[in-house]
Amino acid sequence: MDRVHVFLENLGVFQGEFVLLSCGDFDGNQMRREALHKKMNVPNYMKRWINLKKIFPVHLFDKSQPVNIVQHIKDVRKPPVGGMTDMLDLCGLKLEGRHHSGIDDSRNIAACVIKCLELGFTFTQVMVLSHPFKLDDLQQQVIAQPGDQEESKHH
Repeated sequence: MDRVHVFLENLGVFQGEFVLLSCGDFDGNQMRREALHKKMNVPNYMKRWINLKKIFPVHLFDKSQPVNIVQHIKDVRKPPVGGMTDMLDLCGLKLEGRHHSGIDDSRNIAACVIKCLELGFTFTQVMVLSHPFKLDDLQQQVIAQPGDQEESKHH
């Protein structure tokens, strides 16, 4: 976690506004689970992200598709695309590297984002999924072990 922070700091990312992007919510949700398991604090910027799959503007690439206006990200139930390879196809891009390789997926997702921006798409705050959590909150959510319930009945 510290290495990621230093990396972003060295790039100057913290000097302006930014939000992380993903192709799905798995990584953000996994961060929450890992924080609980490893008892780590997670910086606020890692608790917010845009799931590109949920907000992908298919209409910019396929004029027969309706405009996908996101009012609030939590209202989006079914993403307009199946995943990164669908987005790459719509963008007219080829998969670079190996699918599901962290760095390769990052580069491919970035290429899709750049294509969207070039076509005039605007990313907005309503597209940001905020998954606020604190280590204390997570520890309170730990489910008691079955033996713990039995012991509490006898005391």
